[in-house]
Amino acid sequence: MFVRVKNLRANQRTYQYLHIVENRWEHGRVCQRIVGSLGRLDQLLASGDLRQVIEGLVAQCPQVRLLQAQRQGSLAVESDRLWGPVLIFERLWQELGLEGLLRELARRGRQDFDVERCAFALGIGPVNPSSAVEVST
Repeated sequence: MFVRVKNLRANQRTYQYLHIVENRWEHGRVCQRIVGSLGRLDQLLASGDLRQVIEGLVAQCPQVRLLQAQRQGSLAVESDRLWGPVLIFERLWQELGLEGLLRELARRGRQDFDVERCAFALGIGPVNPSSAVEVST
């Protein structure tokens, strides 16, 4: 869905209306349908209703609230993790067949936890650049 401004001419004047529109797939092609009309743009701006509608929509969207908090500086980074080494290790883990092997072996036992994920976490160890061991050749 998206917002569209539609220009209409009436009585020698042009009016702009604000619509919420959705794209739908019908009969092998994309069709657009107006879900709702918010009204004339100039009236919405003058009355402050547009701002209220936008603020109401933003209040329902956690991602937008997080972005606003970040812009205002009210979010603090508690840690930064490196995911590159984890992704590489995960790929090697899968290509070597360790994931399937450990899952199969774990099925024979009666553990109350995911043995494969536990082994993976133990194998990857701490992913922290300050705790990385430098190897010289």
